[in-house]
Amino acid sequence: MFKRNCSRNGGSETDKKLRENLRDTRNSLFTGDTLGAGHFSFQKPLLVLVDRNIDLATPLHHTWTYQALLHDVLDFHLNRVNLEESLGVENSPAGARPKRKNKKSYDLTPVDKFWQKHEGSPFPEVAESVQEELEYYRAQEDEIKRLKSIMELEGEDEGAISILSDNTAKLTSAVSSLPELLEKNRLIDLHTNVVTAVLEHIKARKLDVYFEYEEKIMSKTTLDKSLLDIVSDPDAGTLEDKMRLFLI
Repeated sequence: MFKRNCSRNGGSETDKKLRENLRDTRNSLFTGDTLGAGHFSFQKPLLVLVDRNIDLATPLHHTWTYQALLHDVLDFHLNRVNLEESLGVENSPAGARPKRKNKKSYDLTPVDKFWQKHEGSPFPEVAESVQEELEYYRAQEDEIKRLKSIMELEGEDEGAISILSDNTAKLTSAVSSLPELLEKNRLIDLHTNVVTAVLEHIKARKLDVYFEYEEKIMSKTTLDKSLLDIVSDPDAGTLEDKMRLFLI
């Protein structure tokens, strides 16, 4: 009962203050310029009223998982990623200049096993998994090439015949799995390009620094640097990144 009365009284006092401010046109934050000529002029403030139980920090927090990073730093909508890839530098009479960027789209579908497995994984784990998948694909490719070279052995000696018979089944199995291997290669290329694009944004905006710092703030851990150090760093993120950190 006491808590309910306190909340009600607090709400009444807030309502009273807001009404008084709105009625007082001489000194109101919500009407026109309140400062005389020759002074700095500020935009009208935005008043946001929310329930005290609403968690405002989480939506503002710089995330570190694969899917969340795609939403945060790339053009990602309806499971489609749109990337701009630079085509390098071209020479002209006026000097070297960047070539036109090539736009590519990638669909992250439910049949994409890598996406289904890693969409909620931390980004470093995703990057490591892409490298592991690439190494596995290359190993399978090398094995097929090795088997093909063995099948081209000439001669009818017992050694050659034995080698051929031992590896025929392996080559048949490898060939039958070739479509699956090619699809795996396509997905590896897709996620390699997407991960590379995300990594470029992380490095350019120092998103790893923001993530770690915000994690410490939200968990009330001792901070190793001041908020001002990050906000005042011209190389640390965009204005929006700094505002999100400041609000948290």
